[in-house]
Amino acid sequence: MSSLDKAKYEHWKDTHNFDNCKLNRKEYGVFLSNYLVGETNGFVLNLNGSWGAGKTEFLKRFYTHLLEEKHPVIYIDAWESDFSKEPLTVITSELLTQLESFNNGIGSQENTKRLKQFLSKAIKATAVGVAGYASKKYLDDSTVGSNAMMKYFDESPTDFMKQLTSEYSQQIEAIQKIRECLSQLAKVLKSNYGAEIPVVVLVDELDRCRPTYAIEMLEVIKHFFKTENFVFLIATDTDQLSHSINAVYGYNFDSKQYLKKFF
Repeated sequence: MSSLDKAKYEHWKDTHNFDNCKLNRKEYGVFLSNYLVGETNGFVLNLNGSWGAGKTEFLKRFYTHLLEEKHPVIYIDAWESDFSKEPLTVITSELLTQLESFNNGIGSQENTKRLKQFLSKAIKATAVGVAGYASKKYLDDSTVGSNAMMKYFDESPTDFMKQLTSEYSQQIEAIQKIRECLSQLAKVLKSNYGAEIPVVVLVDELDRCRPTYAIEMLEVIKHFFKTENFVFLIATDTDQLSHSINAVYGYNFDSKQYLKKFF
């Protein structure tokens, strides 16, 4: 059994492949695969289709095809994690656990350990910023969140601002290190198992998520994971996603122009 036979959804090979696709989408799938793997540095592509068009069925077959082409592939159901408050945690956890299943921990223990440490720093810093942002957005008073976080840290206002600045700097550094660790894990797969890179990350059901979560996940994908040796394919009903964005930013907001910075 090869490393890529240890994929999280390896069983899709029997039930979902382009040879048993009743819609005959193999030619399209092969073309899209060749196009996508030609990119290597944080490329993000949108697979647009209305609800019921069969995006999930296509992605499962696409997942199988990429495995057959020896590309490590990761599948994330965004809607499954909609209850979470931290898309950064969700995506990093899936990337880490599914990559670990490929290499079985061989040659990557140190990178995995470092990745978890940097993730912890990034999440801690995110919590500080979210407190002020959330209270400003929903209560129109950013000091409420700041006061709550001061109580948490049990520090004076001056000390809290120093802590905030320090945590922000740590977050920027941590995210850079996360990118480096993920890139190294991809290289381990190539050198130890002959896998092809880039690693392909498939994100499904984004348009079914609550509006704020969908936007936060997009921000994570674009800004936190512009990572060497990784590319992303996001399947979504773009019109529906645009409505979700307008629900957050207002209906005069140009949501389609906003999406162009991601895809």
